[in-house]
Amino acid sequence: MYNNAEILEYLEFKKDCILKELAKYPKLYFLHRGPNESIKVIYQGECHEHRIGNAKGQKFLEIYKRKRQLENKLRGIEASLKMLRAGKITPATRALHPSVPLTSCRKLFGNWDDLVIRPNTHTDRQSHLHNGIDFDSKTEVDIAKIYDLLHIPYKHAAVINLGSYQFAADLVPLIEETGDYFIHEHFGREMVGSYLNTATDKYQNLSRRGLILGRDYVFTYENHDNYADTAYLTNTIFWIMTNILGK
Repeated sequence: MYNNAEILEYLEFKKDCILKELAKYPKLYFLHRGPNESIKVIYQGECHEHRIGNAKGQKFLEIYKRKRQLENKLRGIEASLKMLRAGKITPATRALHPSVPLTSCRKLFGNWDDLVIRPNTHTDRQSHLHNGIDFDSKTEVDIAKIYDLLHIPYKHAAVINLGSYQFAADLVPLIEETGDYFIHEHFGREMVGSYLNTATDKYQNLSRRGLILGRDYVFTYENHDNYADTAYLTNTIFWIMTNILGK
């Protein structure tokens, strides 16, 4: 398997960010008391209780929900770290510097949040649902699951605008701590005819704009004779993530 030291380091960085954010929250307890449900708040040694039905109670209920979301995310990251460490990979010691641009995508295409989704409307497409997203192939779902393991958000079918040339990328994963992102295109049929021309056009147009294969974008492939298995997809994703995080 590809050396994933930078991946482990990045997950540790994400874990530290969440721990720092959780440290800002007061202790909150949701009390179930039938119609009189309330929130118990302990802050700086003082304890207050607010009913859910009033304004303060609603405010602290939202804070309680956000804190629970962060706690759930923290548990997920810790589980992923445990799974990845099972391979006995030694974590790197180099720190991630969020202030340094990691890829060129945000500069060229704008903020990740502003990328427009353009779903595939081809009548012969297959539908594969995962996490509420309608992917075009089972392999795209397999790729998404690897990013899920790494707790890396992604958009599916986000429009990449190269001026006279546009396409909807299969996945656009986000390094959420810095706002940087990259493009992941998967080619899943025989690379002949118009399909080969499409792949070539994407590569040429991305390269002409100065984007670097293996840092700003990555391609994965399969055909009827060679299936893109988990090891291949994972190694490819670890390769680009190592290139991005190891700058």
